[in-house]
Amino acid sequence: MMRSAFFKELRRYSGEEIASLLQITEEETTALIRKLKSLGIVKEKSKKALRTNVSMEDTNIEIIDVNYKARNSFFIFDFVGVINIGDYVIKCYPKYISEVEAPINEMQQILQVLRRYNSREQLLISASGEDEKDDFNLLANILFFIDDYAENGIYSNPIETYEINGEGEINWDKTIGETYPLLSNNRTYYTELYTHSSTEDEYDYFKQLHECIITQCSLKLTELGLAELFDLEENILYDGELSDFGDEDYIQYRLSRELSVQFQSRKQVVLKTMFNYVSQGKLSEQENGLSLFGTNTFNLVWEKVCSEVFNNQLDTKLKHLSLPQPLAEQYLDDKDKTLLGLIEKPKWNRVEEGSLLKSHQAEETLIPDIISFYSREDGACFGIFDAKYYNIRLDEIKVDGQPGIGDITKQYLYQLAYNDFILSHSFTSIQNAFLMPTEKDDGEYLGTAEMKMLSNLSVPPLRDISVVKLPAQKMFRWYLAGRKIDIYSVFPFL
Repeated sequence: MMRSAFFKELRRYSGEEIASLLQITEEETTALIRKLKSLGIVKEKSKKALRTNVSMEDTNIEIIDVNYKARNSFFIFDFVGVINIGDYVIKCYPKYISEVEAPINEMQQILQVLRRYNSREQLLISASGEDEKDDFNLLANILFFIDDYAENGIYSNPIETYEINGEGEINWDKTIGETYPLLSNNRTYYTELYTHSSTEDEYDYFKQLHECIITQCSLKLTELGLAELFDLEENILYDGELSDFGDEDYIQYRLSRELSVQFQSRKQVVLKTMFNYVSQGKLSEQENGLSLFGTNTFNLVWEKVCSEVFNNQLDTKLKHLSLPQPLAEQYLDDKDKTLLGLIEKPKWNRVEEGSLLKSHQAEETLIPDIISFYSREDGACFGIFDAKYYNIRLDEIKVDGQPGIGDITKQYLYQLAYNDFILSHSFTSIQNAFLMPTEKDDGEYLGTAEMKMLSNLSVPPLRDISVVKLPAQKMFRWYLAGRKIDIYSVFPFL
């Protein structure tokens, strides 16, 4: 019987809570936690970490051995996504969601975001058909098959037919090379034309194998209770079993032969993934077979979402920027540089007896998350944004779950690095802000982070850092639609 439950990222759970949510025994819970801990998905942490006032944003706090009933420890899920291990399905939702305990709608959207992100950034476990055996991930492969089918259709090897004076498209190369023309009044006439037509072979072995695998994948998602969560309908394309195509060795042999004659990249990927599915898919049927789709670095996803929705200009060449005025003269020689390229890199100087012998420029420097240009009521604004996947509390009672001192100092330095550029191009305002997600429908301005000794590094003083929360569901919806927003009209506090 399949056991399924929702778990909140970084929430503290006791062993008894996990057992209760999944409705399993103490022994089963211990085995499950041990497996998930070995993968870095679950961490057991001492309650002493709380007494020492360590933030749950800190992933480096004390980790101890599995102890189901220990009263001095708790378990957290450091993951966002879906995990299938044996008969258990674990659905981990982001830490900023707190108003619902079974956020089906929110998770549907988040999984769509993860799929789009993975198609571009390859954050998640690869489903390209080139993983090693130990890394086979059935769920990732299932989603690859379904997404590829939706985009490209069924694998096919059309039957190509050439005939004389048929109804297909004229093949002039074959006609000119293999027929004899008639000449009349210095003009060439062909009485026989080779035509070409392409028809689908409904009984092609690989076409039907692909249909069978897609059908099995679709049914597997339904069996796991994940079809709704991934917002996918059943695709029943084949009425039969994988054994219809021969035993495992024979299917692998046929796929290997087909791979040797196919050079189209999409077909190669599909064939390799089918090969892995056939040869390694049985791993998922084992009692403790593991399959997952998700990430323990959801902060990178949030950063990408904010970057695209806010139309990040960091990697845009200066000559292509939409500035309030033409590129200033002192930057003309750097017109092929990007905004990132304007930030100074450290130099390491070798000095001997007070004389400079050699300077070495470092490769790395400060790298902002997002630089955006947008219009406000008072003119053009230069926005410096840092997407922070934090669950901050900032009110009249306390501040908790906030970014660290390093994050604050870097934001001031980003503005300092661009000060000359900002002043040279008539920007009328600067916005420096931390962007954090919220489950609420509207964005929220919480306040500022400030350090006077840093804000006074320049004249006029550097702007303090705004602390804002952005509605995650709206941000995700715009990201999935590929929309760049008008920042000030949507979020007037920026």
